[in-house]
Amino acid sequence: MRARLDALAFDGATVTDRGDELVVRIPGLDPDAFERARASLARRTSLGFHLTEPASAYVHALADLVRVDPEAARLGITAHRRSWSGPDGMPIDDELLSARDLPALRQYIAAQAAADVGLQPALDRFVGYEPMTDGTSPTLTWATLYLERQPRIDGGDVAEAKVVRDPQGRDPQVQLDLDADGTIKLGELTAEANGRKIAIVVDGAVVSAPVVHQPISGGRAVITMGAGDAAAKQRDAERLVANLEAGALPAPLIEVSATLSDGT
Repeated sequence: MRARLDALAFDGATVTDRGDELVVRIPGLDPDAFERARASLARRTSLGFHLTEPASAYVHALADLVRVDPEAARLGITAHRRSWSGPDGMPIDDELLSARDLPALRQYIAAQAAADVGLQPALDRFVGYEPMTDGTSPTLTWATLYLERQPRIDGGDVAEAKVVRDPQGRDPQVQLDLDADGTIKLGELTAEANGRKIAIVVDGAVVSAPVVHQPISGGRAVITMGAGDAAAKQRDAERLVANLEAGALPAPLIEVSATLSDGT
């Protein structure tokens, strides 16, 4: 908790250990800052690099259903094929579902899994949702990714994290420098994934899913903070860095009480 307070730059904050309780005092907070502090301190950030499985039989079966299902059409869910060039120049094909309404897309996929065992993902896989935009509109489209459930790299492999800017100096990104084990894992993962996507998942949400074009041996990875307005991406990047730098909390926090006083 002390490390998290320091990483979040709460000046003058104190932590008192009372056995089963921690008492945190942070001076000088207005009501909005007080609420942000409560949310930040309780948050358990998870980070995972998950390998994707393109052109899976599971997604193919879902896509076939979506193309003929009136309910999918009513919900604005569509099925698409896409491809990109692999390391040998040959195309890598993938299939996906997409929609602008993420809750509707989630619920539709869950309903099909509940109704038909043949439309359930494998036990070691799960469906992620990648935010996408055409670059001309703030409206997001959500596209499915079929992912390995077990992350190949997680927050425990991060030695340092910081907010940087993209090469054009516009959008914030999070630069991760991995420790020795993480560097080995990243090299192995990117060698295996060459030509495929790796989904970077933060707190259960896909923030980016770059195509790997070559193995990465230097132990450094950069996370693009998804789609959305610049201010929101900046806040998300700073929050991710602060929580990664502070480390994951060993257990969930249960708030016993929270009081905003005038300091008197």
